[in-house]
Amino acid sequence: MVEEVMERTATGVTQPFVCRLSDDHAYIVKGQGATRRGLVSELVAGLLAQEVGLPIPPFVLADVRSPLLRTNAEARSSLGAGLAFGSRQLFDVVEVDRGMLDNHVPDLLRALFLFDYWIANGDRTGSVWAAIPTC
Repeated sequence: MVEEVMERTATGVTQPFVCRLSDDHAYIVKGQGATRRGLVSELVAGLLAQEVGLPIPPFVLADVRSPLLRTNAEARSSLGAGLAFGSRQLFDVVEVDRGMLDNHVPDLLRALFLFDYWIANGDRTGSVWAAIPTC
């Protein structure tokens, strides 16, 4: 459950927010701005990524309660009340781009590329594919 809506993220077309959940971790949370279909796609992609062994942040379905949104019109508009998708906010990650293919863990980067291609991930641009742990 979302305990606190902290701040809007600097990027993201779905207008996600950083929220503190009941487990006391911060998550990047996408709600109605991502559409219901988009939220289902996030969940399915996360489950598939786990199954094939990709290093992804822990994720959850988060319950956003109406009282948290009363004083934040932007969060009320983009998150909305109800179920949302949350991906734990990690700070020891690096964005992955094509220029890294030959220099950094090429097997992992190729697997990320193939996974995004397989699931037809429309979120990826030509330069940034994903974020992977630095350790």
